[in-house]
Amino acid sequence: MTSELQERIQWYHAEYLDTPAGQKHLAIVEAEIEEVQRVFIEIRRKYQAGEDITEDVLRHLLPHSDTQHNREHGYRVSTWPCITKDIRTWFENTGWKEPDEWPATARMIFEAIDGILRGDEKPWRAFLESPYRRGFGTGFLSPILFCLDDQRFVVINSKVVKTYKYCTAQLGQPDDIDASLDNYLENAAKVRALQAKLASMGLRTIPEFDIFCHFMVSKRLGGGNLTRASEPDDAAWLFVANPTIFKWDQAFAENGVEWTQSLGSYAQKLLRRKIKAGDRVFGYQTGPEYEIRCELKVASAPYQTDEGTWAVKLKPVRVFEASISLATLRAHPVLSNLKFLQQTQMSITGITQAQLNALQTLLAAPEPETLPAVHSPVEAVCKALKRAQYDTSHPDRFEESLAEAFSLLGFETEHQGSPGKADIVVVGQLGAESYTAIVEAKTSSQDSNVGLAQVSYESMRDHREENAADYALLIAPAFSGGKLVDRAIRNHVSMITTRDLIALLKLHEQFPFSLSELQTLFEAKGPAADALRRLERVHTQHTEYLGLANDVLQVFDNLQRQQTNSQPIPGVAVHLILFQKAQTQSLALPELEQINQILTLLANPAIGVLKEQGSGYILILPPDAARRRVQALADHIAEGEA
Repeated sequence: MTSELQERIQWYHAEYLDTPAGQKHLAIVEAEIEEVQRVFIEIRRKYQAGEDITEDVLRHLLPHSDTQHNREHGYRVSTWPCITKDIRTWFENTGWKEPDEWPATARMIFEAIDGILRGDEKPWRAFLESPYRRGFGTGFLSPILFCLDDQRFVVINSKVVKTYKYCTAQLGQPDDIDASLDNYLENAAKVRALQAKLASMGLRTIPEFDIFCHFMVSKRLGGGNLTRASEPDDAAWLFVANPTIFKWDQAFAENGVEWTQSLGSYAQKLLRRKIKAGDRVFGYQTGPEYEIRCELKVASAPYQTDEGTWAVKLKPVRVFEASISLATLRAHPVLSNLKFLQQTQMSITGITQAQLNALQTLLAAPEPETLPAVHSPVEAVCKALKRAQYDTSHPDRFEESLAEAFSLLGFETEHQGSPGKADIVVVGQLGAESYTAIVEAKTSSQDSNVGLAQVSYESMRDHREENAADYALLIAPAFSGGKLVDRAIRNHVSMITTRDLIALLKLHEQFPFSLSELQTLFEAKGPAADALRRLERVHTQHTEYLGLANDVLQVFDNLQRQQTNSQPIPGVAVHLILFQKAQTQSLALPELEQINQILTLLANPAIGVLKEQGSGYILILPPDAARRRVQALADHIAEGEA
């Protein structure tokens, strides 16, 4: 069956490749091909002249991320980056290289690539069998080979592996490839053969196929669902409106609405691909009501606006006599699984048939009996982790719960789990500063600890290499000490218990950690107790900062109530009052810099709680209204869909 694949290729052309962004991507690939060819010719000249090529290979041939550090140090930036900073530091800290091994490593990399280009596989095989190849996967070398001969070689990374599996299944010839350097030549031939089959569908060249793989896996571009299990079809849609922008009453007063405000990538994808004329729509209003209050229908097929975004006309059907509150949705055993309750940034989400049936039952009986309480997503995952960590007969359940836990922490996660694969791969998406970690999960009985016999550090090293991961993390209910910890330290593996992760999830639910802050968890060598304590301190600082902002508002309100004429209040005065209060109550002493940061934030036009005047500030909203305005801004940001 190829209709779905053909449709995806059409989307790829319309939504990306044929757009200015896609053409820029293609031009960058072509420019990199020319750059790598120039670099390789120069390295070959130096090699033949007997000159040292170590720095040329490490800095100018291997693919680096586009970061300020790499640009400033003259490292070659690549479309297919594997190296975020200095490869020497990375590999030496990981234990993959000694400082004196780099010249031989660089020579063998050059000889392997040069030999393959000349049709001589002996240097390639020699590199694979040598200790110098340790740490190098297809992500390091395949982009170089592709740039040197894009007719014979292809890039193979996790995106290509996933897309290859999907495409061959769609063609009725299911097959797999992997990212192992040992299998690269065989897998490259498979990818070339697949691209030739897809040429008539629109993937005319290897570069176009490579960018297609990027499109298919990237969530930002509307892909990212190749490794997910199939989901039930949507029977209706939930559209979320922020009252500061639009109220559903307007749709009924004006006999319809041109819905143009869902500009996030996920909502745009739904409008392009799934929402059809005649579909049922339920209108949800955010604060202060937070309720499903009406039903509409899609009047006609979604369309593109003059700005190029997708929109749809909605026709009113009915306003509900009794709206369905957010509390009711969260307490319902079926409706609590609505996607927008787990991902509050969504402005459009699908409603399954089971969820639609539940909505209709509630609407038919406005006074439903009290429903059993349903835990928040974090509470549900914590319960699942507590159970699954001791289920030694089904370790996959522990892995699945861990994957969900890291997803709640903000990571992109992939549960692999099959033999020879990492249990879980997590990616902290920070643009050029992104990082990847493999997570190894170990279950045990309640009365035992995970010991050295249950952990293969060699396999973890291989999984880390295969996924070009920066870090490795080991999670278990409890660990034995001794050699297990010593080996973890030597292999640069971080160790945390299930209890540690649960505690971290609960802190994150109160005030989310950034992905940069969470990186410290993976940087540990051996038990990550110090990293966890640092994160606890960070959480305390965040919550204290929020409390301080509330105190600042109260100071302004109290002082201005005492004034006959409003006079600007300087930050120094606010700091003095709060400093004295903290001393009296034995609280942490606020710093003037903290106060000034809060004042600047509250005076920002996007919030507009304070007004800067002369050398001070004036509170222009009562504290309660100020808090509601900040909450409204948060709700509005949440609906923007990153």
